[in-house]
Amino acid sequence: MEEVLDPWIRALPTDVYFNRLPAMFGGRWDVQGQLFLTLKVMAVDYSVHHAVFEAVRKRQKLTSAEEMADFLATVGVDKDLFIATYHSPVVQAKVIEAKEKTKLFEVGALPAMVVNGKHCLDLRVVA
Repeated sequence: MEEVLDPWIRALPTDVYFNRLPAMFGGRWDVQGQLFLTLKVMAVDYSVHHAVFEAVRKRQKLTSAEEMADFLATVGVDKDLFIATYHSPVVQAKVIEAKEKTKLFEVGALPAMVVNGKHCLDLRVVA
């Protein structure tokens, strides 16, 4: 989906705000969501996010902060900084917020898009 979504995001008018938010359904979803939020807090280049998406898609084991840090080091992310940020109060607050929004927006399947904070669209039917 990223191949279609990225050019669309770049072409959005300046008054439109697009925000990626991980779905927090529990278990591995929460672990990988926390990874995403950590990288977002660290303001890494989006190419790092893409590398993570590819690793997850290929079923690479990223189930602990240490495994994530080892993988991220291969794409230029400082391991110690990642682990400290992953466990930081800032990221923990963002995890709680993402869990609340997953419930609030009634996200039931992925991919999904929330429009104007109200309408959750199941993009499986659009594609």
